[in-house]
Amino acid sequence: MTLLGIAVGIAAIIALMAVGYGMEHAIAGELTKMADVIHVVPGKIVPGRGLVELGSFTEVDIRDVGRVRNVESVAAMIVGGVGIEYRDERIPVEICGCNPQELDEIYGETFKLMEGRTLRARDKKVCLLGYNIANEYFEKEINTHSHMTIEGTKYRVVGILEKHAMFAEANNRVYVPQNDAKDILKTDDISFMAVRILDVSKTEEVSAEIEEVIDDNHNLDGFTQALTIGGAIDQIKSI
Repeated sequence: MTLLGIAVGIAAIIALMAVGYGMEHAIAGELTKMADVIHVVPGKIVPGRGLVELGSFTEVDIRDVGRVRNVESVAAMIVGGVGIEYRDERIPVEICGCNPQELDEIYGETFKLMEGRTLRARDKKVCLLGYNIANEYFEKEINTHSHMTIEGTKYRVVGILEKHAMFAEANNRVYVPQNDAKDILKTDDISFMAVRILDVSKTEEVSAEIEEVIDDNHNLDGFTQALTIGGAIDQIKSI
């Protein structure tokens, strides 16, 4: 499942610990920018199988996570696979529907623009492209103000992200306003959430409380997996 690219990225980073001291500490430096972010998914990480989904999150879950002590902000994401068309070419991609302000609060320091602008609160029928979508997926060049069709509806490209090494899934996603994603995917289901916390030293404690709160909402132990980057950083720096 590709929406959990961040989790896969953490595993890959840990695997890279064998490549050499300099590389390890360069990676750790990049990850430090996201050390105060927890990624929360409705499922379990099973060795050899990746993420096993157990459902989706609700607005009540988002509200309750926002009330957890030391949580600064929460970004809810609606993710799904769709077909997009550009100049008579059609490819399958993953779209991510988000609230622009929430997205900026979580990823603003990490995901940089190559061209154009980010999504805005009142945007409709516009999209922000990952680097690979704009530069590698189609034969013909895509830039800001280009138009592409997503599931039969025309969208204007307002921005293109720089290529990201640590969180490669961002390179292959199309970001749209959350209400547009609901229309495209015909669902209100929340696929995952990103949570920024106030005190990075409390990451593991907050992660455990988030899991407990959501598990209680769904009356199911182990429904929620809260993934931290701090653990990966600690392992890299300890070498």
